[in-house]
Amino acid sequence: MQVDKRLVTSVESILGYTVNEISRTRFTDHGTDILVSGFKIKADSVEQVEQAIKAVLASMTPLSVEAIESQLALLATLVVKPSGETPEDHSLRMRSLAMQLSDYPADIVQRAIKRVSESAKFWPSYAEFYEHIGWRVRKRQLLLDALHKKRVDITA
Repeated sequence: MQVDKRLVTSVESILGYTVNEISRTRFTDHGTDILVSGFKIKADSVEQVEQAIKAVLASMTPLSVEAIESQLALLATLVVKPSGETPEDHSLRMRSLAMQLSDYPADIVQRAIKRVSESAKFWPSYAEFYEHIGWRVRKRQLLLDALHKKRVDITA
């Protein structure tokens, strides 16, 4: 969550106001979940909001497929590969996984690969990566949506 805090801090410095997360805590058998439903944004000008939108959009930039493949190659040395997998199978698996992950922001994907490398013993599925990606991307999208709404509110 460190990277997202830095993004919110960056947006706050652009706007000159605190950005408030709208969330609730849900307690489950497995611990707690924080469910973010949006953000409260305060701003004085459209220019500030536009600058904040640019900052959030910049944070959504993905890694190239090749860069992700390079990180997955390192991961492959740290986990047990599927038995009977040929080099061609391995290349295809890495390429398809890299293509899927290239839809998401670079820092979030890098963090997901790191988290999976710390927890997986065997070659991970896409779902194991997405577990670390989905909620972070959703949170950024909610921040972007709140900024777009604020822009409309200021100009209306």
